[in-house]
Amino acid sequence: MSENLVINPASCHFILICIHHFNFVTYRSFNFLNQILLQFLVHYFFMGKVEGQGESWHGHVTAVTVAPEFRRQQLAKKLMHLLEDISDKIDKAYFVDLFVRASNTPAIKMYEKLGYVIYRRVLRYYSGEEDGLDMRKALSRDVEKKSIIPLKRPVTPDELEYD
Repeated sequence: MSENLVINPASCHFILICIHHFNFVTYRSFNFLNQILLQFLVHYFFMGKVEGQGESWHGHVTAVTVAPEFRRQQLAKKLMHLLEDISDKIDKAYFVDLFVRASNTPAIKMYEKLGYVIYRRVLRYYSGEEDGLDMRKALSRDVEKKSIIPLKRPVTPDELEYD
């Protein structure tokens, strides 16, 4: 099935630009949206955007979901590579980042295989209860890989910068 995945980068770039206007959707809304999409036989869902200023200009993975029966076919990997390519080649971003629950070991391992590193731990990021990991992957514009030098201490959600 994954061999049949055809993604048009031009249309995805448009989606990435449009999604930028939906920054204030809550985690619960994404979970609800994922459930609706899966009920309508959508096999995967991916949302990303480009944001920031200066050396903080980056691609951001907002959400990635693959229906259980379609996992282990490298769909998430292909979607991640697409966002990385668009962020790197079209938007000239410095890095791509994402947040993942600290307890989500399978996702963390997948992201590490894709070249992401843990940049920082965000205490009580998810609903004020569970820590999140901010994972990053440097792109070609960040020649010195400054964007992925891990912070030495955890941060709280109120310390996060939203450019």
